[in-house]
Amino acid sequence: VRELHMDRATPLLDFSGRRTTSADFSRQIQARFAPTVMFHGPDGAALAEAIVGFRLADFYGAYLDRAIEESRIKLQHRK
Repeated sequence: VRELHMDRATPLLDFSGRRTTSADFSRQIQARFAPTVMFHGPDGAALAEAIVGFRLADFYGAYLDRAIEESRIKLQHRK
C-alpha cells in the first residue's frame, strides 16, 4: 500500500525501477482526482478497477473490499 500526493515531487521508483516523482507518476497512471485508489500487481498491471473519488460513503467500504478481493484472486492465479 502506497499513498501518493499528485501535487508533490516526492521521489519514488516506478514499477520498472525508474526514478520519478509522485506528481509525474500520478500523471503517468492518469490519476487526476483525489482520492483515487488503484490496485496494481508487482509488475504494474492493474488488478481491479480504480476507485475514483469518494462516491457514496455508505458503499465506499464495499467498493474497497470488492477491489481488494478481486486483486487478491488475480495475484493468487499468477503463482
